[in-house]
Amino acid sequence: MFGMNKVRSLRASSRVLTAVSFMFAFASLSMASTNLVSRPFGFTRLTLAPGQSRLVSSPFLVPDDSINAVLVGQLTGSDKEENADAILAWDSSIPGYLRAIKAGNTGNPDREGKWFEDFENWKDSTITINPGTGVFVVNKQAVTQEVYLAGELVLDDSAEVDFPGASLSLFGFPFLGAVGVAESGLADVGKVTDENGQAAERLEVGRGYWCVRNALDAMVWKSVRPYSRVFSANNEAPRITSLS
Repeated sequence: MFGMNKVRSLRASSRVLTAVSFMFAFASLSMASTNLVSRPFGFTRLTLAPGQSRLVSSPFLVPDDSINAVLVGQLTGSDKEENADAILAWDSSIPGYLRAIKAGNTGNPDREGKWFEDFENWKDSTITINPGTGVFVVNKQAVTQEVYLAGELVLDDSAEVDFPGASLSLFGFPFLGAVGVAESGLADVGKVTDENGQAAERLEVGRGYWCVRNALDAMVWKSVRPYSRVFSANNEAPRITSLS
């Protein structure tokens, strides 16, 4: 664990933290290294009002990117699809949404709390969440729920997000920071909108966006890390091996 001087240094130099996004350097770590500073770890909190659907993204690297791992113990399951919270990921090859539904009160311990494509065939969801991924989180409950996304910060100088050969894609900014759409370069290839179809001026932490491109060919979007590398660059720094 690092001292508060490290936190203050990070806040002063990068300005990437928000009221609901925090950074730490401790978790379950691989301690083979003698480096006293681990790779930085953070989380962001997202609030969903009753019945709300939000387009979100995560800027964090995780040991297991399946939604059963990323969203373990979060949101509300049911034994009826219409009452269960859901995740929607856009698949341009359909085109349409891939859906994941959380099971609960099923009476089957092998299904309880897990995410499935449907409650008929009980096929495990294949949806994953990585830096740059955009998904809809659907709160079907009559109460407000909070979702926490956590993991290692991306420390590479740049990150790439693949846009498939289609005009419509979901995505998110792959760093724990924000950047203007004009600065991102995406304004040159099409239009970036929020979940309501309104033009977005900035790519913010934890939010997902639509990219409506003018071309139908595949594209790789390269974005630059918006904060300084204030932590050790030693490749043998302890790594996070699990989150709980």
